[in-house]
Amino acid sequence: MSRHAFIAVLLAVAALPAAADKITLKGGGGYEGRLVRETDKEVTLAVLIAGKTVEMTITRDLIESYEKAPSAMEEYETKAAKVDRKDADALMALVSWCREKSLHPQAAKHCLEALAAKPDHSAAIRMIQSMGYIRIGTGWVNEAEQKRAQGLEKWGDKWLPKEQVVKLRAEQEAKWQATQAEAKRERDLETSTRGLERVARELKTLDEDLKRVTGDIETCEAKVKELSKANDEVKKRLADAERRRDDAKNNMRNNNNNNNNNNNGDSRLFSEAKKDVRDAEQDLRTLVGEFSRIEAAWKTRLQDKTDLVKRISDKEAEQKRLEALKASLGGAPPAAPKAPAKDAPKPPAK
Repeated sequence: MSRHAFIAVLLAVAALPAAADKITLKGGGGYEGRLVRETDKEVTLAVLIAGKTVEMTITRDLIESYEKAPSAMEEYETKAAKVDRKDADALMALVSWCREKSLHPQAAKHCLEALAAKPDHSAAIRMIQSMGYIRIGTGWVNEAEQKRAQGLEKWGDKWLPKEQVVKLRAEQEAKWQATQAEAKRERDLETSTRGLERVARELKTLDEDLKRVTGDIETCEAKVKELSKANDEVKKRLADAERRRDDAKNNMRNNNNNNNNNNNGDSRLFSEAKKDVRDAEQDLRTLVGEFSRIEAAWKTRLQDKTDLVKRISDKEAEQKRLEALKASLGGAPPAAPKAPAKDAPKPPAK
C-alpha cells in the first residue's frame, strides 16, 4: 500500500471514544484507536473502520505525534476526585461510568456512598441490589459478606457450611493428587518400558560386537601359532645354513694349507650356504615384523573386549534398575537376555 493510499484509509476511520490513543501523521491526517502493541519501529492500534475493529500498523517515520490516552484507573482517579461525596446523583453518575469501565469494586463503593448521602435514593437502591447487596438495619452488605457471617463458604454456585466446603476441598485435592500420581506412574511406566527396549537393542549390538571382537582375538591367536611354527622352521634352516657355511669355510682353509685342488667346490658350497643364511635371516625378520603386527592387533582387540565387557555390565545394571522400576509401577519386566561369556583370553605365546 502506498503512503497516500494508507493515509486515505486512516482519514476514513470513524470517530472513537475520547479516551482513545491518538496518532497524528506527518503531512496531515491521523486516527484514533486502542493500543495493541508498539516497538521502536512501529505502533499498532485497533481502530474502527466501517463498524468493524481492524488492527492498523504505522511505522514511526510516518508519525508526527502520538498521544496515549490515560488508563481507566487514571481516568477514574481524576473523575472521582471531582465528585462531591454528598451529591447522591453525582455519585450515581460516577457509578454508571465505573460499570461501563468494568470497575465493579469502585462502582459498589460509590453506590454505597450515594446511599449514605441519600438512603432512599431509588436508583442507588436498585443498583446496589443488582450487585448482590442486601439491607441489614440501616446498612448494606453484599451476599458474600452475609453468607460468610453465617459460617458459609461458596462452593461452585452454592453456599455451603464452611466445614463441608473444607471437606469437599480436601476430597478434590485428594482426587487431584491421585490423578497426578497416576499420570506420573503412567509416564514413568512408559519411560521404563521404552528404556528397556532401548537397552535390549543396545545389549544385542554389544553382544554382536563382543562376538566379533572375540573372533578377531581367536584369529590373532591362531595366526601367532602359525608364526611360531614358521619361526621354528626358519630357525632350523638358519642353523643348517650356518653349519654348512662354517663347514665350507673350514674346508677352504684346510685346502689352502694343504695346497688342495678342491677349493672351487668348497667355494661354491660356501657361497650357497651364505645365501641360505641371508635368506633365513630375512625370513626371520619378516616373521618378527608380522608377529609384532599381529600382537599389536591382538592387544587392541583385547582392550576392545575389556571395554565391551564393561559396557555390557553397565547396560545389564541399567536393565535391572529399569526392570525393578517397571515392576514397582505394576508392569511386567521382559525376560532378560542371556549374558555373554566375559572370560578374557590369555596372551598368545611368542
